[in-house]
Amino acid sequence: ASALKEMIENSLDAGSTSIIVTCKQGGIKMLQIQDNGHGIRVEDYSIVCERFTTSKLQKFEDLHSIGTFGFRGEALASISHVAHLTITSMTAQSPCAYKATFADGKLVPARPHEDPAPKPCAGVRGTTILVEDLFFNVPTRRKALKNPSEEYGKILEVVSRYALQYPLVSFTCKKHGETSTDVHTPANSNTLDNIRTLFGATVARELLPFECADSSLQMKANGFISNANYSVRKAVFILFINNRLVDCSNIKKSLEAIYAQYLPRHTHPFLFVSLTLAPHSVDVNVHPTKREVDFLHADAIIEVLQKTVEQRLVGANESRTFYTQAVLPGATPVSTEQEERPKSDVVAPHKLVRTDSTNPTGAMEKYIRNVSKTVTVTEYKRAPESTSEPAPEATPAITPSVAAPTQTAPKRRRLESERTQLSSVAKLREVCELNCHSGLLEMLSQHTFVGAVDTESVLIQFKTKLLLVNGSILTRELIYQSVLDQFEFFSPIVLAEPLPVCELIQMALENQSVGWTIDMPSKPELAQAMTDSLMNQAEMLKEYFCMELNERSELCSLPQIIDEYIPDLRELPLFLLRLVTEVNWSEEQPCFESIARELAEFYSRIPETDPLQTAAADSQRMDVETTSSGSEQPEASPSDRINNQFGSHYGYVYQHIMFPAMRTSFYPPKVFSDDGTFLEVASLEKMYKIFERC
Repeated sequence: ASALKEMIENSLDAGSTSIIVTCKQGGIKMLQIQDNGHGIRVEDYSIVCERFTTSKLQKFEDLHSIGTFGFRGEALASISHVAHLTITSMTAQSPCAYKATFADGKLVPARPHEDPAPKPCAGVRGTTILVEDLFFNVPTRRKALKNPSEEYGKILEVVSRYALQYPLVSFTCKKHGETSTDVHTPANSNTLDNIRTLFGATVARELLPFECADSSLQMKANGFISNANYSVRKAVFILFINNRLVDCSNIKKSLEAIYAQYLPRHTHPFLFVSLTLAPHSVDVNVHPTKREVDFLHADAIIEVLQKTVEQRLVGANESRTFYTQAVLPGATPVSTEQEERPKSDVVAPHKLVRTDSTNPTGAMEKYIRNVSKTVTVTEYKRAPESTSEPAPEATPAITPSVAAPTQTAPKRRRLESERTQLSSVAKLREVCELNCHSGLLEMLSQHTFVGAVDTESVLIQFKTKLLLVNGSILTRELIYQSVLDQFEFFSPIVLAEPLPVCELIQMALENQSVGWTIDMPSKPELAQAMTDSLMNQAEMLKEYFCMELNERSELCSLPQIIDEYIPDLRELPLFLLRLVTEVNWSEEQPCFESIARELAEFYSRIPETDPLQTAAADSQRMDVETTSSGSEQPEASPSDRINNQFGSHYGYVYQHIMFPAMRTSFYPPKVFSDDGTFLEVASLEKMYKIFERC
């Protein structure tokens, strides 16, 4: 059957419209194939059975995009080494046919002491190849062949399948010496009629035609699939890729998985698929007999085929055929009314998503034991909105007067009428929108939060993929865009006690990373100069960014950029220092952009513990320590409850504040797609491939 397949493909490459196959003893004793193609020129007979010889390539570059079935010389060369091979051929320009005998790839005389050159003879246009005594010189290989009837069955299978792919070509297959044919299809037929002729009317009336194409993948597919009324014990899967009969287990498994929703157990459908791909994307030489091929973008192409078959089978349950018996006299009639069931899209197992992206609650915390130490306090007290008495600590308490974070709906983007009318800020917003990556936008708007790994890394799920994303970078960009979105319309975070700017900047100068050297002015002088610089911009900071500086050079408020989120005020000294050194105060648009970037850098530093709750815990630690040993244990604070439930403060902030805000208020930049911000950890489709191998 493999030898016949090679010769049929050669006949089709030669432009044949009629192919006749004659067999004796299953093709072992004699196998003859006759076509009406272009024929072989007499001057080519000397090399027709030599290896690496072909007439199908015009130039070397043709090897990169093979559009034929292969090289005639390769198939005939192999056959000539294991059988007695005779070729009779005639071209349209030749006055007669020529006949020659080959052995081991060379011309040999038909009888001893004769000239081995091709001899003229009577004939018709085309080529007749006669293969006799297959494997006569390889007895071990011949013994491995099955009995003649089974080998003949394989030959009929090959001829029948090519008859479906080439309905315009007449195929005939019969046994030697018999007048009746076992396979015959007329020329200029069609695929459905050939299926009816070769596989029966029972299959043909239950078939559904389908077509699909994808220009980005450079693929087109068509064929016939059986509906839910038809099923057999043994699957019939016929696949042609670029008109070549091949096998592909991945395509077969993916399509049969769809039918599992419709057919009874241990039954299979009838599938005939003809797939056309770009020649340069198909490798036809991965299998010795070219039974299998490799092609680019296999997963995407299989997905397109799956969706097409699913769409054709959506209404399969509406038309089912059942055999019934006549109702016996006196029997109660059976109601024929059927309850209409809602249609549901069939989802392949490797595409099934078992989570709901609308539910923002992740489940990773349920499987992680919190081993961090927490401080038990009796009660959490919020600071009043007005300035209160100083705390008993040596340093002033930095406690904004806002409520503890609670789970709320994501904040929508402002309408154009609610935004600032400054053209410079509008241009910055426009840059963010134009630079948005559509794929990442869809991912963040439909993701399911899994859990926070650490202060920077977060696990999310999108459809069938598990991704590790850099939450710190995403949060920084989210806050930057939120600053532009709320520009001039911020709500204030009022500090419980105004903080001296000069002292804060001097605290920042104590940090070695700032780079202060002895050659510079003293730290108090430098801090005072920076404070004066900020006070010169106090009116603009208050109007546009809700940062109020009073006449005593004290910071009274900060902007509420993300609802229910308070930044880590331990980073406030460095933020004020960078406002002086990193902001371009001379030009409007660069000034607003740099301030927004510095605010994003400040607000994106999420602490491991809630600074508000930590401050409250520190102020009440002394009360807890003085509690008598016989008294009841004090009630856990909101900070303790959050840490016990979510493992850390940053985990709570990511899950309930930042990532919900990204669903509706974020344009992820294109650079995030390839800079490591998004990393795919696992894919359900790839895991299924591993499970299939196991």
